[in-house]
Amino acid sequence: TRRTALLKGQMLNQEGLWQLIVQGSAPFNIEELLQRFRDCTNQEQEDDQTLLSLEVL
Repeated sequence: TRRTALLKGQMLNQEGLWQLIVQGSAPFNIEELLQRFRDCTNQEQEDDQTLLSLEVL
């Protein structure tokens, strides 16, 4: 069987992002999706991406 649970602190792939969208409320709310995305993604990875963005600027 395919594992469908989203675990806090793991990277989301396309399937994980789709799960967040499907589990969201109707009508679609981008702010809610972004918050749920932040709650499910790895904080360290997010920090690394922020640093990279700042280096590019």
